Amino acid sequence: KTLILIGMTMQDGAQNGTSMQGDGHAGLRTCSHQVGGHMKKADHTPDTFVDDVGNFYKPFQDVRSAREAAFYQAVWPVPLRCELPPALQRQQGSEEGAAEREHAEVLQGRWGHGEAYGTQQAVPDPRDMEGLRAFVPKYCGLVFLHGRKYLVLKDVCSQYQQPCVLDVKMGFKSHYEWADEKYKAKCRLKDETTLQPSLGFRVCGLQVYQPATDQMHRKDRAWCKTITKERVGEPFHIFAGGGLSAQSLYHDPDHGVLSQLRKVRAWFEAQRSMQFFQASLLFTYEGTARSAAEANVQVHMIDFAHTFPSIGHRDDNVLLGLLSLISILEKC
Repeated sequence: KTLILIGMTMQDGAQNGTSMQGDGHAGLRTCSHQVGGHMKKADHTPDTFVDDVGNFYKPFQDVRSAREAAFYQAVWPVPLRCELPPALQRQQGSEEGAAEREHAEVLQGRWGHGEAYGTQQAVPDPRDMEGLRAFVPKYCGLVFLHGRKYLVLKDVCSQYQQPCVLDVKMGFKSHYEWADEKYKAKCRLKDETTLQPSLGFRVCGLQVYQPATDQMHRKDRAWCKTITKERVGEPFHIFAGGGLSAQSLYHDPDHGVLSQLRKVRAWFEAQRSMQFFQASLLFTYEGTARSAAEANVQVHMIDFAHTFPSIGHRDDNVLLGLLSLISILEKC
């Protein structure tokens, strides 16, 4: 069953990167390790939240989020029973929440069917969906906070004290041919301001902990847009600039980024169920560690609002970009 919680209120603290509270014990706060999308237009701060028990809250927007929620439900047919902060648990039992819940309808249905998928409608191979579970965050369901809906996922950074995070948007193009012309033109213009059309990926942002200064070093989207072909390896060297060496972070045979990316590559080489547009690979590790094993290096795939069924074709848009990324990291 989908998790639907209603009736929380957001106080001004959420806007300041502190906490989002209903009765003072909600334990929700702005996600400090958000380095890519979902920023508030007003001040470009993260528009996502985390709680004290390991959950991540992503804003539900429109048909894009409906596709993403349906995708997560296809990957995780039985949503994870997530532990929730006590205040949210109490809200579940409130009469007000129960009354609203009766009228709350989540756009549901099988992923790959309906108007949200245009001409690209198909049933995914269950084996492909199962294979994704190795690198897709676990899904808990949906939550309502002060009239706003969120997707609830497990926070992949919750186990880190100083989370180092790098977001890489994948694919040579971010638009799909069945989109309207205005949307395609917007995507092409955005792509042309980066190296994505030539490399098959672009770095969207990163943060890395520097033990020597006890500071978190960040590079935002604006900085990432300044990267040239001659500097394409720079963000990956910066990302390894904390307690780990590039050799350990990327090349450790058991725990490094490359060993995990090759597993993602193997999945893309085999699958014929899906086409991914504007999806990202998220690299994470513990900034205080001194080895890849201690750092719990992880690679996850995120952002599925523009993921569609494939009619029996391999997703070369992402696969070839992944090969390009692997080739560059092998030189780090």
